[in-house]
Amino acid sequence: MEAYILNQVFGHVVFMIGYIATSVTIGASEPPELTQAPAPVVDAIVVQIEQPGPPPPERVMIARAGE
Repeated sequence: MEAYILNQVFGHVVFMIGYIATSVTIGASEPPELTQAPAPVVDAIVVQIEQPGPPPPERVMIARAGE
C-alpha cells in the first residue's frame, strides 16, 4: 500500500514539475505584442455580405422599374 501511495505522489510531483516547466517556457517564448492590450478601434467599416443565390424580389422590381 505504501508503494502505491509513493508511486501516486511521485507521479503527481513529476507531472507538476513538467507542467510548470512547459508553461514557463511557453510564456517566455510569446512575443510581447501578444501580451499587450489591443489598440482601440477608431474607425470601423461595416460590410454586409451578400447571400449566394438569386436576388430578393424587391431588388428585381426596383431594377426593372429603373430600366
